[in-house]
Formats: sequence, structure tokens, C-alpha cells
Amino acid sequence: TMTLRVMRELLKARPPGVTQFTDELVTVVLDLFKDGDCNVSQASEDLFTPLSGSLPPQRLLNILEPQISNGADTSNLGALKLLSKLVSHTDRSQMEARLNTLVPGIVQGYCHEESNVRK
Repeated sequence: TMTLRVMRELLKARPPGVTQFTDELVTVVLDLFKDGDCNVSQASEDLFTPLSGSLPPQRLLNILEPQISNGADTSNLGALKLLSKLVSHTDRSQMEARLNTLVPGIVQGYCHEESNVRK
């Protein structure tokens, strides 16, 4: 969890060059969100806001779109949460262009049997 806190502070500082590692950062954070340890999961979720504000929205959407379009379940719950943070940092036109692929996966989340996915 200490490493995740350091990553959060690093993202808040927005150093040049961090965007070179967008794919890797997002993948690691989403994988850690699935961790069974509650503290690790929460620490990775705390990175969603800095990730969505620091990294290029278009690249984040490219990473999240395939995960979300596959349908909502507990394995891509982190992607759904990150997407909700990303909406406030993204131009409306960028989001509208992706609605056809994102909405079906989001709607499936509302029908999921687990309440944490429906939220």
C-alpha cells in the first residue's frame, strides 16, 4: 500500500514522462484493485482520481473500453469506477464517440447480482 501512496503523490505532481507508462500504470492499478486484501484494493482505488486527471483521457479510454464492453462483473469493477472518475476529466465529444461500446457493459452492471457492481 505504501507503493500505491507514492504512486498517487507522483501522479498528483504530474511529472513529464509519466504518460509514457499509461498502459502499464492503469493495468497494474486495476489488477491491484482486484486484490483480496481490502487495504490494497482501497489504496488502488484511491489512485483512480489522480489517474483520471493526470493521464491522457483518450489513452485511458482505449484501455478501459475493451474491459467495460465485455460486460460488468467483479473482475472489471475497477475499470467501471475509473471510468466514472474519468468522465469529469474528458471532453463530452470524446465520451459521446465511445458511448455505443461503453453503455452496454455499464447497463449489464446494473443487472448484476452483486450490489457492489450495481453501484
